[in-house]
Amino acid sequence: MGERRVSAQNECMSSDARLDPMIRVCISSMWGEGPDVGDGRPHGHYVNLSNPRYTRVACGFARAPDGSTWSAQDFAAEEESASRPQLGTPAGVGGPLPVEQIPMSDFERVCLERTNRLRMGLHLAPFSEWSGAATCAQILARAYEAGRAPSPEEKACLGNQSWGLSVCRTDGGGVLQQLEGCIGQAVREGSGPPSDPNHADYAYMVSPDFSQEACVYSVGRAGVTTIVRVFR
Repeated sequence: MGERRVSAQNECMSSDARLDPMIRVCISSMWGEGPDVGDGRPHGHYVNLSNPRYTRVACGFARAPDGSTWSAQDFAAEEESASRPQLGTPAGVGGPLPVEQIPMSDFERVCLERTNRLRMGLHLAPFSEWSGAATCAQILARAYEAGRAPSPEEKACLGNQSWGLSVCRTDGGGVLQQLEGCIGQAVREGSGPPSDPNHADYAYMVSPDFSQEACVYSVGRAGVTTIVRVFR
């Protein structure tokens, strides 16, 4: 094995104390930054992950006093040698999953992470996952996908407690890029009362009255993605 040196580092923070889902969300979001198409958005994490010069990675974790978890990934470039194995990409490793292969649970975690970045930046308590709401949210997504509003019976599966509903329909790019676009649009709406449809999505994301979120997506026949997020 040739001499190695650390050439780059990625860092990620999550409110999820469970290391396995935390690192899945972090890596998925980093892949979601790329590729660099000159749009001015940050792509550094993606560049480090996809750099063919890096052949080794070391991962470290740390727990902060506020309960958040930090992860650092150090990438190393191994010196060329005749004995070095040829670079390859084992199945399921080393690249972003195609849209249709992204597990729904991973999508939910990425969505939650995106929302919590906003909330923590505003010094609000992070959301936890609304366990059990994904099935109901999927029913609502399919209704919107069919071009109609969900019926009262379909909405009833979320229960009688106060809850909020955010719907975004989009196409083009991967589902994580679409999610980023939907949340970005909600943030650009700015603050306002949830009763105002022009501000409802943002108001739900930053509401101190809600503590949980569930996210799902559904891809229609025309390739349009419907993203539904529910809050309580």
